[in-house]
Amino acid sequence: MKSMKLLLISTLFLVLVALGVSAQTATLDSTPLKIGDKNQDRVTVASSFTVTNTGNASCTADVNTIAVSNSATSQSASSYVKYAVAGGSFQSGLPGITLQPGSNTVNIQVAIPDDFDGVDSSLRPISFKVSDIQVSGCGATVTRALEVQAVNQLEIKDADFCYTNPTEGAQEDCSSIDDGDDVKNILPGAKARLTVNAENKFSDNDDSGEKIKDIQINDVQLEINVDDQDFDVDEDENLDDIDANDEQEETVTFDVDEDVKDGTYDLVIRVFGTDENGAFHGEEFKVDLEVERRTHDLIIRSGSFQPNKVACAPRTATARYGFRNTGTRDEDDVVFEVSNSQLGILQTKDHGDVDEDDSESGSMTITVPESTTPGTYTFFFRSYYDTDSLSSEKSVDLVVEACGTGSEEEEEEVVPPVVQPPVVITPPTPVVQPRAAPTVRTAATTESTGFGSWYVIAMIIAIVVVLVIIIALIMAMVRRNSAEE
Repeated sequence: MKSMKLLLISTLFLVLVALGVSAQTATLDSTPLKIGDKNQDRVTVASSFTVTNTGNASCTADVNTIAVSNSATSQSASSYVKYAVAGGSFQSGLPGITLQPGSNTVNIQVAIPDDFDGVDSSLRPISFKVSDIQVSGCGATVTRALEVQAVNQLEIKDADFCYTNPTEGAQEDCSSIDDGDDVKNILPGAKARLTVNAENKFSDNDDSGEKIKDIQINDVQLEINVDDQDFDVDEDENLDDIDANDEQEETVTFDVDEDVKDGTYDLVIRVFGTDENGAFHGEEFKVDLEVERRTHDLIIRSGSFQPNKVACAPRTATARYGFRNTGTRDEDDVVFEVSNSQLGILQTKDHGDVDEDDSESGSMTITVPESTTPGTYTFFFRSYYDTDSLSSEKSVDLVVEACGTGSEEEEEEVVPPVVQPPVVITPPTPVVQPRAAPTVRTAATTESTGFGSWYVIAMIIAIVVVLVIIIALIMAMVRRNSAEE
């Protein structure tokens, strides 16, 4: 009986011992351990975490880094994460450390790499998971996520949005915008202008106390986009490199389509680039653009005179115009008007019904009174719905010039030269005189005619020479005939 009791007590003791050993387990907080924040420089950062031994006796465990894939850096977490316990040196892993019952502090040191990104691909400044901290032993294997964050050094310093609605006399409306802001009262057909200033926040000196400084951000890009095709904007500008503590500004312009509907549209502004160490930086703004279409809006798209200057009679010009119904309803009895009260001119044209988003165009011939004083006259082009309800207007100038000075000036009268008939010179008919008998000139006669005695002698000698030649030829012919016989 005694032996039976002893056996039962021994068994119970062994069970209790076994239960006590099995209760010795290591646990970790499940919340990720975060190192750094949005202002964290890329340097070595120290922290700590707690490993809990739930048993009532000490046990041994190993602490290691289990790297995970991430895009924040090219380096593995096992190379820049180290651990230590009280009195020990930092190592990449802690084999066989003793965990006392209850809480045990483990120190951690993270040397944040120089190429550690400040933002993710969506330009959000976040902490990146780089590894799991693994504790194995004391009857369990547990892990805790390790996240690291470093400062983003490329920001949108400021941005200004300006727009001009397509209304006669409308002034440009400008405002400074920030992430989450909204811009209201934009009309279809408005013209917009956006100026963005990007800044490299790296310090170029020691004033801010930064350990990492004077870093250039390379190939900075500016992207501007609206999530609707009715906004003619899709820009991708290269801002080149930005030095430390420097900035660059870029301005883009775009149009709001006349067919855009009422609603709110996201304007997305992004700047981003990679610094000379390989870290990615950038920022994104999202701004709401609120488009409001009027109930009645027969917007005048164009208006002009051809020609825009008149001078001599007839003083006429053609008024050409175009308009569009950008209102929220179809319009009835649409009328277009061209007028100048100073000259007493008022002309209209009926356009009937014009549906929403439809366009119309037309022309009218304007005649300026002949008595009009030269000068510049402002005409008003106006659109009406329901015959006489004014919708919009546009002013157009017509220049009246003095006759002979304008683009239609008369040409000066050109007197053609008098062409004289050619003078025909008829040569005189030669008069044939009867040959006169030779006259024996005396000395007195020779003097009166200008011939001397030497002229008479030369003539006589010439006649004698000719006679001698003729006689010689006749004798030669006679001799030849005789010889042939």
